[in-house]
Amino acid sequence: MRWLLLLLIIIILLGGCHLETEEKYAGNSETLSKGKAFEDDFTREFIASKKEVEVGYYEFKSKTGMYTMLFPRNAIMSKMVYQNPSDTIETLEYYVEDDAIAGEINNFRIWHTQREKIGLEAQLLSVAQHVGYEGDFEKKEDDERIIHMAKMFDELPNRSFLSIFGSVYSKVSHQNVNYLFTVTYKSGDDELNEKKVEKHVQKLVESIEFSS
Repeated sequence: MRWLLLLLIIIILLGGCHLETEEKYAGNSETLSKGKAFEDDFTREFIASKKEVEVGYYEFKSKTGMYTMLFPRNAIMSKMVYQNPSDTIETLEYYVEDDAIAGEINNFRIWHTQREKIGLEAQLLSVAQHVGYEGDFEKKEDDERIIHMAKMFDELPNRSFLSIFGSVYSKVSHQNVNYLFTVTYKSGDDELNEKKVEKHVQKLVESIEFSS
């Protein structure tokens, strides 16, 4: 539950940043048309090109240079969460407010490592312990990657959380990305489309491409 309380604190802080950004770019339709990802100086450092790779998404490029993925055009990176202590380790988190997917706000957290000695089972255990999950993961596999995914619901007063989490493992380079996608919404809100959220997360996760 501690990570949920931290998430609520970050949501409050993000709200203030969002108002400041709106004031900064008010009346500048050319800048706004690029999405919030280009309004934020820190977020812009991770965007590979001003051109969307598909409608609503830019290409995100890790500062480790070891993986890319789709990045929503209105997402904002958290500078407070970001860590890049070495060329093979990175932690990041981004937020999307008023997203068409669902909820008041959703966020996506990534932990990237390149450590052959840390097995896939240990990575999954780390994710499960982080969110307090004790169930099984669904598994998808192709020639280059193994993807695990699971979900759970949490409740706080007046707020509910749908979390989808797991791991993406490269069979080729032995890199691993652990992920946690959380949708925050008001308790009792019937507008949450769980299948739509799952489809969105699958799209993001399956877009992760590792370098050799």
